[in-house]
Amino acid sequence: MKRLASVAVVAGATLALAVVLVALGGEGDGAQAAPAAQATTVQVTVQQFSVTANPSSAPAGAVDFVASNTGSISHELVIIRTDLSPDALPVVGNTVDESGAGVQVIDEIEPFAPGTQQTRSVNLAAGKYVLICNLSGHYQAGMRRGFTVTEATATATPTATATTTATPTATATTTATPTATATVTPSPTATPTATPTPTPTPPPGGTTVQVELKEFSVTANPTSAPAGEVQFVASNTGAIDHELVIIKTDLAPDALPVVDNKANEDSPGVQVVDEIEEFDPGRQETKSVNLAAGKYVLICNIVGHYEAGMRTAFTVTGATATSTATPAATATPATTATPPPTAPKTATSTPTKTATPATATPAAPPPSGGGSIGGDSGLPTAAWAAIAGGAALVLTLAAGGLALARRRSTGS
Repeated sequence: MKRLASVAVVAGATLALAVVLVALGGEGDGAQAAPAAQATTVQVTVQQFSVTANPSSAPAGAVDFVASNTGSISHELVIIRTDLSPDALPVVGNTVDESGAGVQVIDEIEPFAPGTQQTRSVNLAAGKYVLICNLSGHYQAGMRRGFTVTEATATATPTATATTTATPTATATTTATPTATATVTPSPTATPTATPTPTPTPPPGGTTVQVELKEFSVTANPTSAPAGEVQFVASNTGAIDHELVIIKTDLAPDALPVVDNKANEDSPGVQVVDEIEEFDPGRQETKSVNLAAGKYVLICNIVGHYEAGMRTAFTVTGATATSTATPAATATPATTATPPPTAPKTATSTPTKTATPATATPAAPPPSGGGSIGGDSGLPTAAWAAIAGGAALVLTLAAGGLALARRRSTGS
């Protein structure tokens, strides 16, 4: 009887232990199932000309970037892994060199319109990152922000400890690892320094038009020109890069067709005549073109700039004909006929018994002042003097001849 009682006690204890172990085993399986890691959401704001991120760091793993464009033009978001400072990324032209040394592009949100929001989910390893807008000139204008990804926080798995006693105790120990938060200090935005540019010489016979480009407007002075050679002198007085596109069109300046946040330069009714490629703030560029009469629109067609207001109308009128005045022929005054010289009257000698030689009457002296004699005859004084002298000589010789003839006649 005692033996049977002992067997029953052992059997009961064994059964109880089995039940406890099964229960503990079930609890252990439940403790090992870890919940899936949730993505960290980062709110990013892009605008002229800054990038902000909240929070400015996240643990390694899935990160959802929710980018909101609160500016007035299109922007993009490029996620770059780099150990370089946010303001020290290599630049080629007016954009960051995304294939430069020390620069690894992880992902990006393509340019999106103002007032809209875009989301990008990426899996990031621990390290340093920079968030930028890499549209032309935007990075240099200040659109950059440092971002840090820390090591992922380890999750402890509870451990169940079973004993051979009837009431085993399970002890679970969880150790929390604090997450380090990196504080990113925004880099100061460099202020572009204007480089003085000599004033261009206007083309011979052409028209010079001064064009000002800035965020976000285009102005032209004058707003029209006659057909022919036109020199556009474009000055970038803004803080980012701009360009000047000269378009001939009958469409209103704000009615050009748009594709991907830019005016569609290949659209019907749009004829691109010429352009000045994008250039730095503080600089001046010149373009001379030969324009026919018609309507034109001057725009900056960098992504988002046209839609933000960088457009203005320009008119080319018909060329003004330049007439060359032919001087009127000068009438040649009629030649005044010079009357023939009037022979001076000859004194007639009355013969007497005694021949008296005739005395020649001397010519009248010329008038003073060097004028001409003979009224309107036009002969100079010297000519008249010569004529008078000759006449006097003739008279003298004639009188002498008459006297000689009389003496001979008397003698005979």
